[in-house]
Amino acid sequence: MLVAAGLGLGVVGLSAWRPSAGCALMALAVPLTAGLGRDTLIPLLRPSEAMAIAVLAGLALNRLWRPRRLAFTGLDLAVLAFALGSVVIPVVVLTLTRISADLDTWRTVLSPVQYLAVYVMFSRCEPTVEVTRVIFNLMMAASIVVAGVTVAELLLPSVRSAVAVYYETPVLPSWDPVYRPTSLLGHFSAVGAFGLMSCTLALALAATRVPGFNGAWLSLVMLVNIVSLLASETWAPLVALPAVVALVLIYSRRVPPHVWLVLGVIVISGILLWPFLSERVDQQQVVAGGGAGLAVPATMQWRIRYWQEFFLPAASNNLWFGTGTTIPSLVPESLDSFVDNEYLYAAFRAGLPGVALLLGAFVSIAPRCRSSSGCRSACSPPCGVRRP
Repeated sequence: MLVAAGLGLGVVGLSAWRPSAGCALMALAVPLTAGLGRDTLIPLLRPSEAMAIAVLAGLALNRLWRPRRLAFTGLDLAVLAFALGSVVIPVVVLTLTRISADLDTWRTVLSPVQYLAVYVMFSRCEPTVEVTRVIFNLMMAASIVVAGVTVAELLLPSVRSAVAVYYETPVLPSWDPVYRPTSLLGHFSAVGAFGLMSCTLALALAATRVPGFNGAWLSLVMLVNIVSLLASETWAPLVALPAVVALVLIYSRRVPPHVWLVLGVIVISGILLWPFLSERVDQQQVVAGGGAGLAVPATMQWRIRYWQEFFLPAASNNLWFGTGTTIPSLVPESLDSFVDNEYLYAAFRAGLPGVALLLGAFVSIAPRCRSSSGCRSACSPPCGVRRP
C-alpha cells in the first residue's frame, strides 16, 4: 500500500513538472495494467484508473503553478457534451425511476468522466514534437509486450495460468468454448482491437514518412501485432484489417514496402499457428460445407440472434432516455456481458440523446484525427451498462 502511494505521488510530481511526461507514462503503463481488476493493487480502483487520477492531479498543479490562457475548440465542446450528457441522463433516470443501484452501477454511470479526464490530459499536455514521438513509441512498445504475452498464452497453458492469477479473464460461453488469449488487457476482443490499432499506427507512420521513426522499428511493430491479431482468434479486427490498410494507402497515396511485409507475415503466421487456429475455424464453421465458400462465423450468428430476440427489443422499450445503464429484465442475466456494442451501450445508458451525443463526438473527432499531428487525441468513449 505504501509502495503504491509512493508511486502515485511520483506520478503526480512528474505530471506537475511536465504533463506530457505523465501522458507518456500512461501510454506505456495503461496497456500493461488494463486487465488488473479493482482492489488488486489499489483499493477501490484499477491501477489504470489510479494513474489517470494522478496524472490529472499533476496537470492541475502544473496549471496552478504556471497559469496560462485556455483555448476551447468545437471538439472540446462535443466531448464535454458527450461526457456530461452521458452521466446526467442516467443519474436522472435512476433517480426518477428509483431503481436500486449498487456501487458498481454508479461506477458505470460515472465512467464517461474517466474518458473526459483522459481527453483533457492528452489535449492539454502540450507536448513537443519529440515528446509526441516518445508517446507513440511507448504505445507501440506496449503493444509488443501485449502481443508477446498473447502468443505465449496461446502456445503455453502455463503462461495462461500465471497471467490469470493477477489479470481478469472472461467466462467462456457454452456456444464459444475455444480458448482465446486475453493477454494483459482482460478480454480477447481488446487484444484483437489493440493489435489492429497498433499495426495501423505503425503502418500510417511508415506510409506517410513521418520524420523520426525508424523503418525497422515500425516493421517490427507491424509484424508482431499481425501475429497477435491471428493469435487472438477474433474475427472483427481480421475482417477490418484489409479495409484499414486500404484507407491508409489511399490517404498516403503510396504503397510502402512494409505492406508486402505485412502480407507475408500474415501468410507465414497463419501456417505456423494453423494447428491452434484450425480448432477455432472448425468450431466456428467458417468454411461452409459442400465447397460453398465462407460462412458467417457461429459467434456472429449467436450475436445476431441475441440482438434480434433480446437487445433491440429491450432498448426499444426504453428508447427516449434509456435505462440509466441498467440492463432490463427482458435480457437474461447470463447475456449481460454480450451487450458489447458502443451504440447499444449508449442506447441503454441515455436513449436516443445518448446515441446522438456519441455520434456527435465521433463526427467531431474524425476531422481532427485526420488533420492533427500532435498529441490532442480521443479514444472510443466507454459507455457501459449494468444490471440492477
